[in-house]
Amino acid sequence: MIKKVKTQTLYEQVEEQIRNMILNGAYRKGDLLPSEKDLMDMTGVSRITVREAIRGLAEVGIIETRKGKGSIVLIDGNELLARAGMEESTGYRRNFELATETRLLIEPEIARQAALLATNEEIAYLEQCLIQGEKKKRTGSDVESHLEDFHRGILKILDNPVLAEFFDSLTRLEANERYTTLVPPGRQMTVSQELHAQHYKIFEAIKEHNGEFAYFYMKEHMLYLKNTYTKYFDNFFL
Repeated sequence: MIKKVKTQTLYEQVEEQIRNMILNGAYRKGDLLPSEKDLMDMTGVSRITVREAIRGLAEVGIIETRKGKGSIVLIDGNELLARAGMEESTGYRRNFELATETRLLIEPEIARQAALLATNEEIAYLEQCLIQGEKKKRTGSDVESHLEDFHRGILKILDNPVLAEFFDSLTRLEANERYTTLVPPGRQMTVSQELHAQHYKIFEAIKEHNGEFAYFYMKEHMLYLKNTYTKYFDNFFL
């Protein structure tokens, strides 16, 4: 899906330029930034824009403006980089948790309805998702995509494009390429085996058209995901 392009305001662009100068060491902790007039000349923007950028940097503690002296840099490039990483990881964790909590609320009911509506062809497709997931699990490659394929296969049974789009928005919140160098639970062998075992239980309930068991097993599955990833975040991101 094509996403709307976000545009920066002028003052945000000036803020970013100053941040980058701190990151590359042009300005260090304790240094004075150029005067408002010099910043206007350097960036080609108005005094109002420069002041807005300075105010924004001061509000987040990157600089401090002292009357009669100017704007002093409060952190060096390494500190700024560490802070940026912490803000991103905290934001990612929050997004993941919100998405997973939402899925916990809706996916058990989706599984229940799927169990009641599934055709033989749709059940066969879910079984193929599980078989392909087993193959990927043995090779250790791209396991997570097949885990999501199984969930999307269940959702497809309901034939609800609005719900499908909502589900995709939740899975996007759970994804972050920054952390592919780590080994998230979905790629850890013990957890992966448990996830596949849970998927088989959900599948069998849907195959038997048992809505209550499908609901229960999906809820059990989503709770396991939520608790497992919470421990993961506690170990790696905080």
